[in-house]
Amino acid sequence: MSTGTITATRRGSRKRQGSKKHGGIQPPNEESPHETADDSGLPREVDLLKPDVSAEQPCYCCIVAAVRRTWSSSSYTALKRVECRFEDGILFIRGTVNSFYHKQMAQELVRCIDGVKQIVNELEVSPLCNTSKNEHDNEED
Repeated sequence: MSTGTITATRRGSRKRQGSKKHGGIQPPNEESPHETADDSGLPREVDLLKPDVSAEQPCYCCIVAAVRRTWSSSSYTALKRVECRFEDGILFIRGTVNSFYHKQMAQELVRCIDGVKQIVNELEVSPLCNTSKNEHDNEED
């Protein structure tokens, strides 16, 4: 019976390292393609832990469009005038709203949009913002 080590390969199959001849340790001149290092200097088995960079991340304009669409489709008319900027996974929210409730709603409505990892809420609260009394009466608070 052999005393080698079993490791996972890229294809998910199992491979036995070593042989009876060398006491379970494979000499350096008998490298298999699954045990050699690649450009990173790490064994290929470790490469399986790298994140999948081929997965598409939402682009800047798609995220900003989704944020604006979310705000404009909400029943809070004050959010239609809120501005945003997106950089490196961070969504910056700026503008003026008429209550702390609207400030919080602006943030919460867009919290789960793909690609948004953090929100910096720089909204200012001013009861005298440019929202007319009729708009206030029509909003759901």
